[in-house]
Amino acid sequence: MTISYQGVLTDGAGAPVTDPALSMSFSIYDAETGGLMAWTETQTVSVQNGSYAVQLGAVNPLPISYIVYEPLWLEISVGGEVLAGRQHLTSVPYSLVAYTADMVQGYSAAQLDQSAHLTDTGNPHNVTAAQVGAADAAAFSSHTSDTGNPHGVTAAQTGAVAKSGDTMTGRLTINAATAGPVLSGSGGGLLVTGTGPVWNSVTNQYEPGVPSAIPASGAGTRMMWYPEKAAFRSGEATSTSWDDAKIGSYSFATGRDVEASGDFSLSMGVYNTVTGNNSMAVGGNNLVSTRGSYVIGNDNLIQDSAATYSTALGSRNEPLSDGTIAIGSDNKVGGAGSITIGRHLATTIYGVTALGHYNAYTATPISNIVSWLGTDPLFVIGNGTSDTNRSNALVMLKNGDTTLNGNLTATSFTGDGSGLTNLPGGAIADASVTAAKLDTAYVKTAGDTVSGNLVVNGQVGVGTSVVTGQKLSVHGGNDVAIYAESTSGWTLQANSYVADSVSVAALSSGGTAVRAETAGVGVAELGSTAHQAAGFFNDNVLVQGGSAGGATIAPSALLHVANTTLDNTPGKHTLYLTENNNAESSTAGLDPAMPYYGIGFRRAWNGSNLSNIKNIAGIYAYGVQGYRGGLVFKTENAVSSAEDPDVIAMVIRPDGNVGIGTNSPAGKLDVNGAIYQRGGSLHADYVFESDYQLESIENHEQFMWQNKHLKAIPKARKDEQGREIIEAGAHRRGMVEELEKAHIYISRLNRRIKEQAAKIAELEQEKQETLARLTRLEETTRQLAQLVSAEPATVAMVHP
Repeated sequence: MTISYQGVLTDGAGAPVTDPALSMSFSIYDAETGGLMAWTETQTVSVQNGSYAVQLGAVNPLPISYIVYEPLWLEISVGGEVLAGRQHLTSVPYSLVAYTADMVQGYSAAQLDQSAHLTDTGNPHNVTAAQVGAADAAAFSSHTSDTGNPHGVTAAQTGAVAKSGDTMTGRLTINAATAGPVLSGSGGGLLVTGTGPVWNSVTNQYEPGVPSAIPASGAGTRMMWYPEKAAFRSGEATSTSWDDAKIGSYSFATGRDVEASGDFSLSMGVYNTVTGNNSMAVGGNNLVSTRGSYVIGNDNLIQDSAATYSTALGSRNEPLSDGTIAIGSDNKVGGAGSITIGRHLATTIYGVTALGHYNAYTATPISNIVSWLGTDPLFVIGNGTSDTNRSNALVMLKNGDTTLNGNLTATSFTGDGSGLTNLPGGAIADASVTAAKLDTAYVKTAGDTVSGNLVVNGQVGVGTSVVTGQKLSVHGGNDVAIYAESTSGWTLQANSYVADSVSVAALSSGGTAVRAETAGVGVAELGSTAHQAAGFFNDNVLVQGGSAGGATIAPSALLHVANTTLDNTPGKHTLYLTENNNAESSTAGLDPAMPYYGIGFRRAWNGSNLSNIKNIAGIYAYGVQGYRGGLVFKTENAVSSAEDPDVIAMVIRPDGNVGIGTNSPAGKLDVNGAIYQRGGSLHADYVFESDYQLESIENHEQFMWQNKHLKAIPKARKDEQGREIIEAGAHRRGMVEELEKAHIYISRLNRRIKEQAAKIAELEQEKQETLARLTRLEETTRQLAQLVSAEPATVAMVHP
């Protein structure tokens, strides 16, 4: 605060003082003489012809408390000399008015607070001591009809802020720029009423009691009670999730960007969307669009129209059918009334409960999703490891059948077992279930033992489940099919009461290994101790008939087939194969001029008449005639009753020569006839294709001399005895390829020779023309020389 002050300064003689920088001090006292100094400052003042002007307080601000309310005097000093007399500071008229404006009829604010007027209940202001500072507009009732009243309160403003017990009509907006509650109190409560939703029987849905009466829309952070839909919201909406269209009747939502647009719906957390009636979502990023469904967790989805009244607890679960429950994570529940508890489980069947991890399931017809089928699963425990490696540890069907994929350990068994089937062998070992009560007995695990007698009235399969038509079917795969061993008695006995019997078994260390008995035919034994302890066939064994008996010899190999009678009788061949099911004729024989057959093939050549059985092919060794030790392969080429085949197809001589179509091969392989080779690439016509990479003749020559063979022909190889080895097909193909390449080279050289011959003829013609021009030039030169020497000369005109 400053005060403008002007003055005149003269010297002792009364002459005006002129000094552009005169030091002057100004002080204010509370008395004309003596007293207390309230303020002081020193200024450098410009004095011209005695006059000067200053702003008091320009150096040291004036204290307003002294200036406004107290009488003051100004003292001036020049060069340390105090001028005579202090000047009284007085007020101008407007200053006096300003002073009285702070008073109410002479009373200060402090005095007014205790005025007797405020306790006068009859005072025209209707203001009591308790109402001072309350700013209660309703208290100015006697002035509300006076439009000119000094209080500035009109009738329209009455009731804007009500006192206790009053009712406010209109809106109340409370804004606060500082922290803290904008509305607080104790006792009682807050009551906000409205019409509430109204059911529309035409549209079959609730409508707000007062249309478009939503308190607020759009983005914002707020707590909002919407009486016309009986809905509540609190938290933050960053878009339109709390607009009227997305607020369901009787709904509740709290959190951030949570939508509850279904009637009677609830949404709590963040980014949840609940559009289904009577549904709920608690957590984050969940979607529920079906009726009566509930979700707790994150990223769950219930949106399939068939998935009503479903529940998802956890994360990333998806119920897909009516009344399903998914607990855990990443589960998909497709069958109605199904339950999954675990991770990555899936169901597609009605009424199944799945537990565990990555269970195995199959796509199911739509009828199975809502239908009860006894062959469908009822209870499943999954033990898979990934979506591409799904499996089940246990599956129980609706009909009670149960499959356990693993070992089951039990300390005891209760019951008589009359209803049990498909038991493992171990269930019989302790005699808790008798064999008579089993339809089928399975021995599955290596090391299982069946104690006591095992009687099976049906078929038995070992290594196979296909046993139709056989009492015992054994499939050994790559292993021994049957191994039988006995120290006494028969290791294996087969009795047959039909036309024939066949039995196979391994050799035995003692007793009889195999005994085959055919009713009305005879008995065949292998390893019979009654005949030969070493164990071999001691009699002829005839499949399809015959009798046992004959001489024996000591076996010289694991399998020794012996024939002690070397003649042409058909039944005495060492190994004889027949094709028909009838016994051969005892009178049919081979050509007596040929040795006996080692292997013969016989069949009826005219129907099934036993008298028409004949040999059709045979393999025999050179015997009485020809070379010993060779083999002859004969076939039948004509339809006749002759006993022997009529064609010698191939001969192997003792010296190793092989003849095909000839009985006297002259070399290791002698073929009398055409040879056809099939398979592989036998030609080289690819040389003439456009994409064939033909090397230059220079590269061809270089390879030939460096490698000592042609490129396409395989290089000679030798075996361990030093003999050359040739792969005939590759060698032949290489020779043809090199031959075709040579023809290409020849063709190219021929074309080049023709081109060079034409060029030589052209050059020869140019040569003759050049010689003719040279002759003419020489003649011209000679004539010119004669002219230059001035000697008479005969000039001959030469025309080019």
